[in-house]
Amino acid sequence: MTDLHFWLFLLVGGSAVAAAVGMLLLRNAVYSALCLIYIMGALALLFLMLDAPFLALVQVAVYAGAVMVLFLFVMMLLGNQAISAGEREIRGLPIIASIAATLFILVAGLAIQSGDVDSRAPPPSPPQLRVAQYLPAEAAAEGVELWIGGIETAADFGYGSVSAFTTLPAGQHTISLVAADGSRLYEGDVTLAAGESASWLIYAGEGGAPQATRITEDGSHVSLRESRVALVNLSDRPLAVYDTGSDRELDPARDPLWAAELAPGGASEKRLTERGSVDLAFVDLATGETMLRTPVLELAGGQSTLLVAAADATGRTVLHDHPAETADAFGSPAAVGHSLFRRYLLPFEMIGVLLLAALVGGIIVAQGQRREVRRRDVRRRVARTLAAAIEAQVADPAVGSAAGETTGAAQLPPSAGVADGD
Repeated sequence: MTDLHFWLFLLVGGSAVAAAVGMLLLRNAVYSALCLIYIMGALALLFLMLDAPFLALVQVAVYAGAVMVLFLFVMMLLGNQAISAGEREIRGLPIIASIAATLFILVAGLAIQSGDVDSRAPPPSPPQLRVAQYLPAEAAAEGVELWIGGIETAADFGYGSVSAFTTLPAGQHTISLVAADGSRLYEGDVTLAAGESASWLIYAGEGGAPQATRITEDGSHVSLRESRVALVNLSDRPLAVYDTGSDRELDPARDPLWAAELAPGGASEKRLTERGSVDLAFVDLATGETMLRTPVLELAGGQSTLLVAAADATGRTVLHDHPAETADAFGSPAAVGHSLFRRYLLPFEMIGVLLLAALVGGIIVAQGQRREVRRRDVRRRVARTLAAAIEAQVADPAVGSAAGETTGAAQLPPSAGVADGD
């Protein structure tokens, strides 16, 4: 498959380079525009090879469609012959354009280099934190409040409750669980760095004393065909986790092992698995007893899920799942907007200015090459009739006075074949 992609890239990329050379060398403006349309179509194919269907769609719809239709409309409006043929009336235009383009490139390059556009990274995003509460002694308690950094974050935060991700400034924050009577059920400090995302799980440790474990979240993109899973053991004994499959019969020699040893308060490495239903078995490593059998668990694609095994108020180990959305896929509208307006805003604006300058320049050059066509007088010349000639002589006083007749008298031309004095 890799060889196929390589040869396909050579074919599409090579044809795009050839079309670019043809666009520059062809004298006919319409042919150059068709070469440009082919280049944009080739770029769309390259985007598809990079698994970016949205970018490919935008390339075809916006650039190969709307922009090139505008270019072709301008060519038809001004006339192809005026753009691609004829002598230039603006003398020295190629030299002027070359000097102006060179100066523009030098000034733009100096500005980009002095501004460190490529080396300047965007500011990191603020950290995010979510809190989950698994204190069996407080399972029936009401009115428990969650406070983060001295700010009330959630009310009625009982057993099994999970808060939403809260955006916090980087640094140390105090997490507190406050009962309805004002007593503190738990209090601990967490330190967050910029760009970090974490889950803070509060559970009952040895002797029932409240303690917490921290899980670093991975928000990177997961495809819609997969799901990222991490297992967390909040029970009081080490566990091993097996995937029993569709038959739901535990066989350690046959079933895939998801976690060889989960210590109390520990978490497994994050693993990617196909989306769909799974059936897990949590086995006590000390006794070999199955402590927990999950029901058929549906894992959604494109998510990162925490599977937490914790003891409830009766001491029985139960499973809790906490899914979280992952980053947007490469080429999706959200990812394109994020990259465009945070990383590639300046190049995008520069390309827009160049397109506008090229359009205006094409109009100016075409207007300068127009020829002023002399209009022909196409009115029909009709010979005057005899009545029109007589009427003109009657109206002209100079005709009568020259012939010695009374002013305004009509004078007919002599008839052919009649002698004077007859």
